[in-house]
Amino acid sequence: MQDVGENTKFKGNTLYIHIYKGASDTRFDLYTDDGETYQFQKGKYALRTIEYKPSKNKIVVGAVEGDFRPISKKIKILLHGFSAKTVVVAKKKIPLKKESLEFFLPLEKFDPLYDPDTMGAEDVLVFEIP
Repeated sequence: MQDVGENTKFKGNTLYIHIYKGASDTRFDLYTDDGETYQFQKGKYALRTIEYKPSKNKIVVGAVEGDFRPISKKIKILLHGFSAKTVVVAKKKIPLKKESLEFFLPLEKFDPLYDPDTMGAEDVLVFEIP
């Protein structure tokens, strides 16, 4: 996810990655390019691997590969269902922050016939990496 923008041309400063606690190893390749040209064919793209290894209690965010530098200045990782108090990033211990998160807000402004409550808030643990 990225910061909210008024249109698709908006490029936010923060990339949000949600990781949900589970039992299976997971790998995700985050690919980014300028979205407008064919420069990716000349290596102007960024590829970063993100891995979740529950058996080792690890989340590995790989270095950026490729010649394109992503617009996002920082990555904010939101941990769902985890209970740790700290994480280690580049051999440095960082305290986790607790945030309350709501994905779905009430729809009353949009649908006058059906007025549901929120889907509920969830507490998540959060940390940022450059």
